[in-house]
Amino acid sequence: MGKVTIVDVARFAGVSVPTVSRVLNGNTNVNNELRHKVEPAITAMHYTPTLSARSTRTGTSNVISIILPSFETNMFTSLLQGAADTCMEKGYSLSVYQSNGNIEKEIRCVDAARQTSPSGILYCPVSIESVAYFEKTLNRELPVVIVSRRGLIDGVPHVYYDDRAGCYTATKYLLQQGRRHIAFFAGFWEAPGHDAGGLLELLQSDHHGVYSSIDRLQGYVDALTEFGL
Repeated sequence: MGKVTIVDVARFAGVSVPTVSRVLNGNTNVNNELRHKVEPAITAMHYTPTLSARSTRTGTSNVISIILPSFETNMFTSLLQGAADTCMEKGYSLSVYQSNGNIEKEIRCVDAARQTSPSGILYCPVSIESVAYFEKTLNRELPVVIVSRRGLIDGVPHVYYDDRAGCYTATKYLLQQGRRHIAFFAGFWEAPGHDAGGLLELLQSDHHGVYSSIDRLQGYVDALTEFGL
């Protein structure tokens, strides 16, 4: 038998080719009865979607692009692994870009990812400047999720930890132990401020959600304020 096509899968499952396509693309407008016909057929026939065919038909590939500052920290490694596992499960490929925490390189990563016409982009920006570039050049029809950052681009989903609440809880715990001289360490890929005063000013910025350390700083300040310090 030659290479299995989407037509073969549709015939095997007793459904239309568009139905198979919708299942492959993760479309939620497919009822469970049809989905339960298509998915076993895909497995039984060992069908692998053709990237070029989908790209020609829709103007996009079944590739998800992910742009991260680094692959070396546990948090970003976990994000990358989760994205890779889900893409494999759904029949997508994952295209990976690493900026090494550098704004100029991140902008090049954004351009490179966009040129491949992906089906969607997962993006963890390193600075306000790179977010501004991404938003300015964003095709609003392209699905995008901002990861590990918050409140950056209206109308775009953001998935992130509540760093403010976490650092508030940690600081409050130390205060409840009677500690009153608590140091706060902030780390950045591209430093938005060169001293403590500059970092505190960022708390008033509309876009400080791009910096996890600033959200943590806010939690630290919240706890100190609650204890009158």
